[in-house]
Amino acid sequence: MQHLISNPVVGVWAPRALSVQRFAAGLVFFPHGTQKLFNFPPREGGAVELFSFMGFAGTLKVIGGALIMLGLFTRPTAFILSGMMAVAYFMAHFPRNFYPTLNGGDAAILFCFVFFYISTTGGGPWAYQRQQQITFVQKMLRCNMLPGSSFALVLSFIVHVRTDRFCNPPDERHSSQCPARKRIRIWVIS
Repeated sequence: MQHLISNPVVGVWAPRALSVQRFAAGLVFFPHGTQKLFNFPPREGGAVELFSFMGFAGTLKVIGGALIMLGLFTRPTAFILSGMMAVAYFMAHFPRNFYPTLNGGDAAILFCFVFFYISTTGGGPWAYQRQQQITFVQKMLRCNMLPGSSFALVLSFIVHVRTDRFCNPPDERHSSQCPARKRIRIWVIS
């Protein structure tokens, strides 16, 4: 197992695979909400009322699925969806039968744990929110607006930035002067 962790190909593609998995989970989850709210794809019972328990669940599935696909607010959204799927399993599937294959709750269990995993790991490097954070950090570095400036410093948050994007020339990316990851504290100016 240790040789897989130190393998450079696995190290590069593991975060990208997380982004692909996040997008696929959102893409498969989204139609469950459209089916409840808009009856698309069509189902026997038709669309449910918006201001009902199932309407609330459909709204969470549509909005949550879209946010997960895009990679916006990934961690809190995935945590909420994970809890929703746990509740859905124990309310709708578990009373039918103990075994998930017989009660039809295997998808609910999978969604619950996939979303819980996403809530702990984040959206990955191809998440829209991650791209916005990197752009913000690049602008802050170019403008020398790091801590210590004369602006009112109000709020801080931690952003992991791949510093090899800032190393010049590109052939020096793996030198000791350009570490693979660096933790930068950014101060948001009011």
